[in-house]
Amino acid sequence: MLEHLLQVEPGDLIIGANIRTATCTDSHADAKQFAASIKARGVLEAITCHRDPDNRLVVLRGQRRAIVAAQVGTPTVTVPVRVVDTPGEVDRITDQLGENVHREPMVDTDVFGAVEQLALLGVSATQITKQVAIPRSHVDAALTVTRAPHARGTTPARAVPAGRTPVRRVRSGPGRHRDAGARR
Repeated sequence: MLEHLLQVEPGDLIIGANIRTATCTDSHADAKQFAASIKARGVLEAITCHRDPDNRLVVLRGQRRAIVAAQVGTPTVTVPVRVVDTPGEVDRITDQLGENVHREPMVDTDVFGAVEQLALLGVSATQITKQVAIPRSHVDAALTVTRAPHARGTTPARAVPAGRTPVRRVRSGPGRHRDAGARR
């Protein structure tokens, strides 16, 4: 049951028990981009917490967001926190596992389409890079693919880690190809 939604300084949160044993955020492939995104845009999805017997907020879901926000800061200094009743251990473990196991990775066509939409709205490649916190080469690759009408239907909808845009070969003339992007 939802108690309420708060804005809290991330350093005030207590990291609770979690099924993820690796809390080191540097071990993720997109750690730098994730940190840059939180620093620039803040935490976009509320961190779910419960109150312990001392009335402290204990993180149930969103430990990575909480840790990174405390490390790099946010534009508002605070993070959104959804406060819920303290769950039993079975519910805590089930919810944490379900939240992480059923996550759907982004697919190339969705990344390319989102970058294209931002560009059509007048957002520069530099601003897309900064606001979304993905490498400029990936933004350029997405824009190259979306601007090539013959390449539009050839981009497979395969999953890639967020912030990673695979290399695509795009025709730049009859019989010639050039790289549309680079893998990092």
